[in-house]
Amino acid sequence: MEAHTITSMSHRFEITVEETHGLPVVRVAGRLEQESVSAVERVLRGLLQQGRFQIVLDCSRLTYLDSAAGRGLLLCQQEARDGGGELKWAGLRDDALTMLLLLQGKASLWSFQTCEEALIASTKYGEKNVATVY
Repeated sequence: MEAHTITSMSHRFEITVEETHGLPVVRVAGRLEQESVSAVERVLRGLLQQGRFQIVLDCSRLTYLDSAAGRGLLLCQQEARDGGGELKWAGLRDDALTMLLLLQGKASLWSFQTCEEALIASTKYGEKNVATVY
């Protein structure tokens, strides 16, 4: 998978998709709001349609996430789970994580401090000691 970048200056966000250790990593930077989340949803759903149900969403450069965008991303997370996979969140700021936890209800959310930890947890050896599962 080649890395590619989608940039929208009007919405001040950037999406980069690359493959690391055989897994798609979607990196989001800037402000993610209701007006811009559809671009990220399209990228995630495109990966899901390719049968890529294990996805790392790197939010370490995300400066703002509103609730409408959070709901859209949580729907993609559920679609990954429906396919037998998981959307693993990396680098979420505390305010974004708190908002997502409020929006998700009883469903769990895999959150990692770094993208590298999320990638490790996505391997068959991973899932112990590095994740905070909410």
